Amino acid sequence: MTDPHADHLSYYETRAHQERAAAETAATPEIASRHRFLAVEYEAEVRRILKGREALRRQEDAGRSPL
Repeated sequence: MTDPHADHLSYYETRAHQERAAAETAATPEIASRHRFLAVEYEAEVRRILKGREALRRQEDAGRSPL
């Protein structure tokens, strides 16, 4: 099975990493805080995608249609 969300997952993982790195080098605490906030948001999306992927896998294992 091809994961239709693989590209999205990779994107959000990359963005989360980039935002964490940007927070480390931010010029002000306010900017660092914003980058950390964005990293948390991207990480939440990664978890959402992984949770959906797991639910789909369980449905397929049970022989049910994912739709």
